[in-house]
Amino acid sequence: MPMEFDVDRVDSKSGSRPPLSKISEYGSKMDKGIFKGDNGFLMIFRALALFVVGASAIAGYLSYSPVPFWDMWTGTLEFFMRAQSGDVGIWWSQHNEHRILLSRIFFWADYAWFGGVSIFLICVNYSLIGATALLFYRLVHKCAGTELTGKEEQVLGLFLVAWIFQWIQFDNMIWGFQSQFIMAQLLPLCGLYWLAKAAQPTPQSSRHFVIGCCFGIASLGTMANGVLALPFMAVYAILARQGIRRIITLVVLAAGGIYLYFHNYHAVGKHGVLMSALKGDPLGFLEYVLFYLGSPFYYIFGKGSAGKLLAAFMALVLIIACLRRLYVAVARPREHTFELAMLLFIAYIGGTAFGTAGGRLFLGTEQALTSRYTTPALMAWAAFIILYYRPLLDGLRGKEKRLLIPLYILSALIVVREMAVFRPDTRMYFERDVSALAMELGIKDTQQIGFVFYNAEQGIQLATQAKAMKLSVFGAEPLLGLREKVGGSMPAIAPLACQGAINIAERLPEDPRYLRIQGWLAGPMVAHEGGALYFLDGDKRVAGAALSGLPGVPLAALGDVPEGVKPVGFKGYVLASQNGQTLSVRNKDAECSLQLQVPPVVFHPQPMRPEPGHATIDSSQVLPGNAWTASDFERTSIPGMVVLGSFIRGDVDTGTISLRVKHGDRIFYRSGPTQGAQTLQVLESKLPVVMLPVAHEWSLIDLSDDFFPQGEFVITLSDKGSNWGEWSAIAINAPASQLELTTMEPSLAKTSIRAQDVLSDNAWTGSDFEKTTLSGMQIFGSVIHGDADIGSISLRVKRGDTLFYRSGPTGGHQVVEIAGVVPVQQVLPVSLQWSRLRFSGEHIPEDGVMVKFSDQGSAWGEWSAIALRK
Repeated sequence: MPMEFDVDRVDSKSGSRPPLSKISEYGSKMDKGIFKGDNGFLMIFRALALFVVGASAIAGYLSYSPVPFWDMWTGTLEFFMRAQSGDVGIWWSQHNEHRILLSRIFFWADYAWFGGVSIFLICVNYSLIGATALLFYRLVHKCAGTELTGKEEQVLGLFLVAWIFQWIQFDNMIWGFQSQFIMAQLLPLCGLYWLAKAAQPTPQSSRHFVIGCCFGIASLGTMANGVLALPFMAVYAILARQGIRRIITLVVLAAGGIYLYFHNYHAVGKHGVLMSALKGDPLGFLEYVLFYLGSPFYYIFGKGSAGKLLAAFMALVLIIACLRRLYVAVARPREHTFELAMLLFIAYIGGTAFGTAGGRLFLGTEQALTSRYTTPALMAWAAFIILYYRPLLDGLRGKEKRLLIPLYILSALIVVREMAVFRPDTRMYFERDVSALAMELGIKDTQQIGFVFYNAEQGIQLATQAKAMKLSVFGAEPLLGLREKVGGSMPAIAPLACQGAINIAERLPEDPRYLRIQGWLAGPMVAHEGGALYFLDGDKRVAGAALSGLPGVPLAALGDVPEGVKPVGFKGYVLASQNGQTLSVRNKDAECSLQLQVPPVVFHPQPMRPEPGHATIDSSQVLPGNAWTASDFERTSIPGMVVLGSFIRGDVDTGTISLRVKHGDRIFYRSGPTQGAQTLQVLESKLPVVMLPVAHEWSLIDLSDDFFPQGEFVITLSDKGSNWGEWSAIAINAPASQLELTTMEPSLAKTSIRAQDVLSDNAWTGSDFEKTTLSGMQIFGSVIHGDADIGSISLRVKRGDTLFYRSGPTGGHQVVEIAGVVPVQQVLPVSLQWSRLRFSGEHIPEDGVMVKFSDQGSAWGEWSAIALRK
């Protein structure tokens, strides 16, 4: 065993500390480990810590949004307004099940002194994480017991700094509301740390005990789990044998803290109950706790099923290894004061996971893997590393090098994971800005406001109050005073040349006053992104506003853009009275010479379950040349209806479908979540192309708007989008069945199609599964080697023709395609016995048509066969 000294520990026999000469001698021996006078290894871990801290700081800058997010609307903005109105009780009042007194001090300071745009709060978050990292760095030194920090200790400490600063906890870094989440772990850790120092027989012991108690009391003002801090500290004092006075003091403080916290406490109805969750789903409860404790490894190892499995496994490793160390620490507490503190801290995090599972299990076990829950887990694992600092330091000194393998692997994976921070989701943060725009204008756009708050109506009310007090984003450009500008005029200004278009216009189901629009501009007027744009009607009055900076504008769709000019996307709102009208656009400094037309919004989608009685269009109205030969993303099957969609192999598929319709017809429509390339055009007319709406669920749309011609006309639906989430589908009434299937013994007399009618591209060169032989008949089947075989066979038939068909017990991938007949592709039923298949439909030509049988199923029991006359 290596010699170890604690500079704060007095020798029990001599009453003195270890001599500095021995400490210096020990420090010199430490440098003879893997370093051997070379600082290269140390430099690597300095670079690791610097990279992770720097990457997380850069990611925070790139991901910054000043718009209040989710709980911040009530937890920070509403809190500040009530505090300013003289409501003293709001400081100790509950936020859900928590009393976030300490964070409210930061919230108040952010709005009172720093504009309420979260920069101060984010700096607080990073500072608290930094304080956590420094504390763990200090703990390595304390446990090593040396006066001078050796290189091995520095390596371990630097790794812990990198570990604590990982971006996987981004919610707690860039969300201004999360300081209490960090403090709820940091303050109890500080309390246990100072109790451990108080266990050392030094003149400062009593002072250290008082400091520890202060941290325990402060923990009450963090979150609900902060109530556990003082009880765990009392348990530590008992196990560390700190004396009856200290134990009684901590027990009294713990009891008083529990009383204070739960006095006038009310249960939160929307959250689960601990015992109900434990009794109702004990395995799910255990899985939730394991996911919670092992969540860092879920992210580090790439998420997915493997990440979940590894997270649960590592959590079990944590629990078992801690129990092993607990026995040693409790047996000799005076020799393991800091290790015992780390064990109690890990137990505290375990209790937090236990309590969180009780309240959140109803959301599913994967909720435990949420980014914000990784912070306590990261701290628990850092404490675990402190527990096992001795074998790790032995490895760094060259005695047990194999123990460093996990350290090397984790370091490499952390670097790989941190590289992703340089690709922030800029679209999401832009959508938050547009949500604030909707609130500023007082527009109840539930879908858009949902990016930042769960209640659009309450959000608008809070935003209106914030406007009056000029708080947060509502008290600064570009949103300041926008609502008052609508309907007013702006000073005339010389227009500048530019290019652009409004690509998308949508109705708002809950606010018919406005249309949501999206488009792009290119030119000197939009050289700077992020500002407000104003749309002016023919009388030069403000008819709407938008924010520029929308990412993801497809350059190929912009046309001739001047060289060196970057097109900038925008998103915002215009008055519904401007539907189909042309508008001019300007910012506060310049006006664009271009007139932009608002795309006509002609649909009023009604979400509902498709039924034949609601649609008036059937498959006979589909014109030749249809390229929507597949279905929607979910491959929906609707009795009495046919689904035709662009989703053949994936989102990348494109195509068109044309239908002969009349004014007032109705059709069911559904689309993917991404809009911009799905359009409707009335053929042989001068009417503009109309953008199809986003319809996440099946919705009934009609052609009754005055935009559409009277009488009959032809429409073409186009899906030209190849990006993620771009697909479209329609559901129309099904035609009468084109096929009749009757189970019977194969008979030559009841078969009209001959083997010579099979076309040359036949891949059904096998038979049925039983290799049946039929007199005077030839069998063509997909079974060549087994069920896994796939292929197709084409033949020419005419109305009234018959053949015999048979399949395996597993269906779904066996289809027949009749050229020119809608639906082109029909799934064949399972037919375990031979059945006569008659082509009886009225849409099948009497002079013949090509029919293609396909078997694309490779699973067990998936095969098909037909029997024809020889």
